[in-house]
Amino acid sequence: MNWKEIMGIISTVALLLPVVLVLAYRLYRLRYFIALGVFYLLSSVYNLMSENYISVNPEFRKIFGITNNFLEFPLMFIFIGYFSFSVQFAKRIRYTVLFFLLFEIAAIVIWGYKKEAMVVVMAPGLSLLLFFSTWFSLRQIKIAITQGKAVGKALMTTALLFAYSCYMLIYIFYYIINSKDVADIFTMYFIAATFSSLVLSVGIIIESKRIKKLEEIKQTRKELNMIYDNSQPLRKMSFDPSHIKNDFLN
Repeated sequence: MNWKEIMGIISTVALLLPVVLVLAYRLYRLRYFIALGVFYLLSSVYNLMSENYISVNPEFRKIFGITNNFLEFPLMFIFIGYFSFSVQFAKRIRYTVLFFLLFEIAAIVIWGYKKEAMVVVMAPGLSLLLFFSTWFSLRQIKIAITQGKAVGKALMTTALLFAYSCYMLIYIFYYIINSKDVADIFTMYFIAATFSSLVLSVGIIIESKRIKKLEEIKQTRKELNMIYDNSQPLRKMSFDPSHIKNDFLN
Protein backbone atom coordinates (compact mmCIF):
# COMPACT_ATOMS: atom_id res chain seq x y z
CA MET A 1 0.00 0.00 0.00
CA ASN A 2 1.54 3.28 -1.14
CA TRP A 3 1.27 6.79 0.34
CA LYS A 4 -1.57 7.79 -2.00
CA GLU A 5 -3.68 4.77 -0.99
CA ILE A 6 -3.06 5.41 2.71
CA MET A 7 -4.09 9.05 2.37
CA GLY A 8 -7.14 7.93 0.38
CA ILE A 9 -8.33 5.79 3.30
CA ILE A 10 -7.58 8.48 5.88
CA SER A 11 -9.35 11.18 3.87
CA THR A 12 -12.43 8.98 3.38
CA VAL A 13 -12.72 8.45 7.13
CA ALA A 14 -12.19 12.17 7.72
CA LEU A 15 -14.90 13.05 5.17
CA LEU A 16 -17.36 10.75 6.95
CA LEU A 17 -16.72 12.38 10.32
CA PRO A 18 -18.83 15.55 9.66
CA VAL A 19 -21.68 13.29 8.47
CA VAL A 20 -21.53 11.30 11.71
CA LEU A 21 -21.47 14.49 13.80
CA VAL A 22 -24.44 16.01 11.94
CA LEU A 23 -26.42 12.87 12.76
CA ALA A 24 -25.11 12.48 16.32
CA TYR A 25 -25.87 16.07 17.32
CA ARG A 26 -29.17 16.12 15.38
CA LEU A 27 -28.01 19.08 13.32
CA TYR A 28 -30.06 17.74 10.40
CA ARG A 29 -32.86 19.87 11.87
CA LEU A 30 -31.09 22.79 10.17
CA ARG A 31 -31.09 22.76 6.35
CA TYR A 32 -27.55 24.14 6.32
CA PHE A 33 -26.16 21.02 7.96
CA ILE A 34 -28.32 18.72 5.84
CA ALA A 35 -26.59 20.19 2.78
CA LEU A 36 -23.17 19.77 4.42
CA GLY A 37 -23.87 16.17 5.41
CA VAL A 38 -25.12 15.20 1.95
CA PHE A 39 -22.07 16.66 0.22
CA TYR A 40 -19.57 15.01 2.57
CA LEU A 41 -21.37 11.68 2.29
CA LEU A 42 -21.27 11.82 -1.53
CA SER A 43 -17.59 12.83 -1.45
CA SER A 44 -16.64 9.94 0.83
CA VAL A 45 -18.52 7.44 -1.34
CA TYR A 46 -16.76 8.77 -4.44
CA ASN A 47 -13.42 8.44 -2.65
CA LEU A 48 -14.19 4.77 -1.98
CA MET A 49 -15.09 4.29 -5.65
CA SER A 50 -11.94 6.05 -6.84
CA GLU A 51 -9.74 3.88 -4.64
CA ASN A 52 -11.66 0.75 -5.74
CA TYR A 53 -12.92 -0.06 -2.26
CA ILE A 54 -16.38 0.04 -3.82
CA SER A 55 -16.30 -1.85 -7.09
CA VAL A 56 -18.47 -0.22 -9.74
CA ASN A 57 -18.56 0.10 -13.50
CA PRO A 58 -16.04 2.76 -14.69
CA GLU A 59 -18.78 4.62 -16.55
CA PHE A 60 -20.94 4.73 -13.42
CA ARG A 61 -17.98 6.02 -11.38
CA LYS A 62 -17.42 8.73 -13.97
CA ILE A 63 -21.07 9.81 -13.91
CA PHE A 64 -21.10 9.72 -10.09
CA GLY A 65 -18.00 11.94 -9.99
CA ILE A 66 -19.52 14.47 -12.38
CA THR A 67 -22.75 14.48 -10.36
CA ASN A 68 -20.80 14.98 -7.15
CA ASN A 69 -19.02 18.00 -8.63
CA PHE A 70 -22.26 19.50 -9.91
CA LEU A 71 -23.96 19.08 -6.53
CA GLU A 72 -21.01 20.37 -4.53
CA PHE A 73 -21.54 24.04 -5.30
CA PRO A 74 -25.27 24.48 -4.57
CA LEU A 75 -24.95 22.29 -1.45
CA MET A 76 -21.96 24.23 -0.12
CA PHE A 77 -23.58 27.56 -0.97
CA ILE A 78 -26.55 26.47 1.15
CA PHE A 79 -24.25 25.52 4.03
CA ILE A 80 -22.20 28.69 3.84
CA GLY A 81 -25.46 30.63 4.20
CA TYR A 82 -25.36 29.54 7.85
CA PHE A 83 -22.69 32.17 8.43
CA SER A 84 -24.72 35.06 6.98
CA PHE A 85 -24.66 38.07 9.28
CA SER A 86 -27.85 39.74 7.98
CA VAL A 87 -31.13 38.90 6.32
CA GLN A 88 -30.01 40.74 3.19
CA PHE A 89 -26.81 38.73 2.91
CA ALA A 90 -28.74 35.49 3.44
CA LYS A 91 -30.94 36.46 0.50
CA ARG A 92 -27.85 37.03 -1.64
CA ILE A 93 -26.67 33.53 -0.80
CA ARG A 94 -30.05 32.10 -1.83
CA TYR A 95 -29.90 34.02 -5.11
CA THR A 96 -26.40 32.64 -5.65
CA VAL A 97 -27.72 29.09 -5.22
CA LEU A 98 -30.49 29.73 -7.74
CA PHE A 99 -28.13 31.42 -10.20
CA PHE A 100 -25.63 28.61 -9.99
CA LEU A 101 -28.25 25.92 -10.54
CA LEU A 102 -29.37 27.74 -13.69
CA PHE A 103 -25.73 28.11 -14.77
CA GLU A 104 -25.14 24.37 -14.29
CA ILE A 105 -28.26 23.53 -16.31
CA ALA A 106 -27.06 25.82 -19.10
CA ALA A 107 -23.61 24.18 -19.06
CA ILE A 108 -25.17 20.72 -19.29
CA VAL A 109 -27.39 21.81 -22.18
CA ILE A 110 -24.39 23.22 -24.08
CA TRP A 111 -21.70 20.61 -23.35
CA GLY A 112 -23.80 17.67 -22.22
CA TYR A 113 -23.52 15.72 -18.98
CA LYS A 114 -19.79 15.41 -19.46
CA LYS A 115 -16.44 16.37 -17.99
CA GLU A 116 -16.31 19.48 -20.19
CA ALA A 117 -19.43 20.94 -18.55
CA MET A 118 -18.09 20.06 -15.11
CA VAL A 119 -14.78 21.83 -15.78
CA VAL A 120 -16.61 24.97 -16.95
CA VAL A 121 -18.82 24.98 -13.84
CA MET A 122 -15.95 24.37 -11.41
CA ALA A 123 -14.07 27.60 -12.19
CA PRO A 124 -16.74 30.09 -11.03
CA GLY A 125 -17.96 27.66 -8.36
CA LEU A 126 -14.58 27.36 -6.68
CA SER A 127 -13.99 31.10 -7.04
CA LEU A 128 -17.29 32.00 -5.34
CA LEU A 129 -16.81 29.51 -2.52
CA LEU A 130 -13.27 30.77 -1.99
CA PHE A 131 -14.58 34.34 -1.87
CA PHE A 132 -17.37 33.55 0.61
CA SER A 133 -15.18 31.36 2.82
CA THR A 134 -12.51 34.10 2.96
CA TRP A 135 -15.11 36.76 3.80
CA PHE A 136 -16.81 34.72 6.53
CA SER A 137 -13.57 33.32 7.91
CA LEU A 138 -12.06 36.77 8.50
CA ARG A 139 -15.31 37.97 10.09
CA GLN A 140 -15.77 34.95 12.36
CA ILE A 141 -12.13 34.94 13.48
CA LYS A 142 -12.48 38.61 14.41
CA ILE A 143 -15.64 37.87 16.42
CA ALA A 144 -13.99 34.89 18.14
CA ILE A 145 -10.97 36.98 19.15
CA THR A 146 -12.68 40.24 20.13
CA GLN A 147 -15.91 38.88 21.62
CA GLY A 148 -14.84 35.40 22.68
CA LYS A 149 -17.82 33.67 21.06
CA ALA A 150 -18.76 31.72 17.92
CA VAL A 151 -15.44 29.85 18.00
CA GLY A 152 -17.12 26.92 16.27
CA LYS A 153 -18.12 29.11 13.34
CA ALA A 154 -14.58 30.49 13.12
CA LEU A 155 -13.15 26.97 12.88
CA MET A 156 -15.72 25.87 10.29
CA THR A 157 -15.14 28.86 8.03
CA THR A 158 -11.37 28.50 8.38
CA ALA A 159 -11.68 24.85 7.37
CA LEU A 160 -13.64 25.86 4.28
CA LEU A 161 -11.10 28.55 3.43
CA PHE A 162 -8.23 26.07 3.63
CA ALA A 163 -10.11 23.45 1.63
CA TYR A 164 -11.16 25.71 -1.23
CA SER A 165 -7.78 27.41 -1.42
CA CYS A 166 -6.25 23.97 -1.99
CA TYR A 167 -9.02 22.87 -4.37
CA MET A 168 -8.48 25.98 -6.46
CA LEU A 169 -4.77 25.16 -6.75
CA ILE A 170 -5.62 21.56 -7.67
CA TYR A 171 -8.03 22.81 -10.34
CA ILE A 172 -5.35 25.05 -11.82
CA PHE A 173 -2.71 22.30 -11.85
CA TYR A 174 -4.97 19.53 -13.11
CA TYR A 175 -7.34 21.23 -15.55
CA ILE A 176 -5.51 24.38 -16.70
CA ILE A 177 -1.81 23.53 -16.56
CA ASN A 178 -2.57 19.83 -17.29
CA SER A 179 0.08 18.62 -14.89
CA LYS A 180 1.20 15.03 -15.40
CA ASP A 181 1.87 14.45 -11.70
CA VAL A 182 -1.60 13.00 -11.15
CA ALA A 183 -0.57 10.97 -8.09
CA ASP A 184 0.84 14.07 -6.38
CA ILE A 185 -2.30 16.05 -7.19
CA PHE A 186 -4.52 13.34 -5.70
CA THR A 187 -2.31 13.20 -2.62
CA MET A 188 -2.66 16.96 -2.25
CA TYR A 189 -6.45 16.59 -2.52
CA PHE A 190 -6.49 13.85 0.14
CA ILE A 191 -4.38 15.95 2.53
CA ALA A 192 -6.56 19.04 2.00
CA ALA A 193 -9.77 17.03 2.45
CA THR A 194 -8.45 15.33 5.59
CA PHE A 195 -7.20 18.44 7.36
CA SER A 196 -10.22 20.58 6.49
CA SER A 197 -12.66 17.82 7.52
CA LEU A 198 -10.98 17.41 10.90
CA VAL A 199 -11.00 21.16 11.61
CA LEU A 200 -14.59 21.38 10.38
CA SER A 201 -15.56 18.53 12.69
CA VAL A 202 -14.09 20.28 15.73
CA GLY A 203 -16.03 23.38 14.72
CA ILE A 204 -19.25 21.36 14.42
CA ILE A 205 -18.79 19.92 17.91
CA ILE A 206 -18.27 23.37 19.45
CA GLU A 207 -21.09 24.96 17.44
CA SER A 208 -23.53 22.17 18.34
CA LYS A 209 -23.10 23.03 22.02
CA ARG A 210 -23.80 26.68 21.25
CA ILE A 211 -26.91 25.78 19.26
CA LYS A 212 -28.15 23.60 22.12
CA LYS A 213 -27.63 26.43 24.59
CA LEU A 214 -29.53 28.90 22.38
CA GLU A 215 -32.37 26.41 21.96
CA GLU A 216 -32.58 26.03 25.74
CA ILE A 217 -32.85 29.82 26.07
CA LYS A 218 -35.65 29.91 23.52
CA GLN A 219 -37.43 27.04 25.26
CA THR A 220 -37.10 28.81 28.63
CA ARG A 221 -38.61 31.96 27.18
CA LYS A 222 -41.47 29.96 25.68
CA GLU A 223 -42.19 28.33 29.04
CA LEU A 224 -42.11 31.68 30.81
CA ASN A 225 -44.58 33.10 28.30
CA MET A 226 -46.90 30.17 28.96
CA ILE A 227 -46.66 30.65 32.73
CA TYR A 228 -47.15 34.38 32.81
CA ASP A 229 -49.35 34.56 29.71
CA ASN A 230 -47.62 37.79 28.63
CA SER A 231 -48.47 39.35 31.96
CA GLN A 232 -46.77 42.39 33.51
CA PRO A 233 -44.14 40.46 35.52
CA LEU A 234 -42.73 38.93 32.33
CA ARG A 235 -42.64 42.23 30.49
CA LYS A 236 -40.62 43.72 33.32
CA MET A 237 -37.90 41.11 32.94
CA SER A 238 -34.72 42.31 31.23
CA PHE A 239 -34.70 39.51 28.69
CA ASP A 240 -34.09 40.60 25.13
CA PRO A 241 -35.16 37.90 22.63
CA SER A 242 -33.26 39.66 19.86
CA HIS A 243 -30.10 38.45 21.62
CA ILE A 244 -30.93 34.94 20.44
CA LYS A 245 -31.30 36.10 16.86
CA ASN A 246 -28.08 38.06 17.04
CA ASP A 247 -26.25 35.09 18.50
CA PHE A 248 -27.34 32.92 15.59
CA LEU A 249 -26.17 35.56 13.11
CA ASN A 250 -22.73 35.89 14.72
